[in-house]
Amino acid sequence: MVLLCIDDDPDDLILFKDAVRFIDNSYTCIVASNGREALMVLNTMVPDYIFLDINMPIMDGKETLRFIRKDNRLTTVPICILSTSDSKAEADYCMGLGATEWVVKPNSFEGLIRSLRGVIGGRL
Repeated sequence: MVLLCIDDDPDDLILFKDAVRFIDNSYTCIVASNGREALMVLNTMVPDYIFLDINMPIMDGKETLRFIRKDNRLTTVPICILSTSDSKAEADYCMGLGATEWVVKPNSFEGLIRSLRGVIGGRL
């Protein structure tokens, strides 16, 4: 299984990769630090899941989400928004753009593991 995590916070990317490795080290975790970088990665591959931060420089999560959903190769790839925001309006907006799920970023490693397992279900 291949997971793409798009986030501008290097610590969050490290934590994400560590959590995936803890759950199942056979999974591949690819990271991108902004939307533009993510789109370049997505030109070369189709991941099983995308985890996307909203607030990023260069190209934010909403714009990235719009571009991803315009790509016919990626229309069925689940996209989980990982955000520090718990705004229902913002979550609804992103769901309308094609996000599959909205998860408030957990504040612990254990919380992240639970969230990842909840998003991907029995596959993780």
